[in-house]
Amino acid sequence: MKLSIQICSELEWGSTKSILKIGRDQLRKQPSGEYFNYRVGQHRSTIYHSGATKTRSAAACQFAIDAWHPDAVINLGTCAGVSEKVRKLDVILAKKVFQYDVIQKFGIPSVSFKRSLQTNLDISWVDLSRVLTKINIGTIASADQDLCPKARKILQQ
Repeated sequence: MKLSIQICSELEWGSTKSILKIGRDQLRKQPSGEYFNYRVGQHRSTIYHSGATKTRSAAACQFAIDAWHPDAVINLGTCAGVSEKVRKLDVILAKKVFQYDVIQKFGIPSVSFKRSLQTNLDISWVDLSRVLTKINIGTIASADQDLCPKARKILQQ
């Protein structure tokens, strides 16, 4: 299986290169930043940096699909888990995602969410039997802004 693994933030990209001991000689360029090839278990993988924001992420993902023809694209990074049980550094496999940065912040502030901005994901194909880390399956909220406490409460309902 060929994988494309997307890393968005600068900090996460730097940490990925450091943890995997990727030297400058292993890095290549693609339109949104750097990438390198790496073996993950039995899988050939291209790990690439997209930069932050949904627009850059989507463009980099489309480039990866068109250029490398992966069997799967994995986006690794930080996002806001909405459960009260989630703690820093927890790993969450999303089965539901809310896009919440359509919150009106001018005039009368609003944290009303449109249900059309909810996406339910099919994770039935994911085999976690060989994963050694605890994985929380749940809901995440995604946006180009921080998740305020009032919005988090709404998403927990």
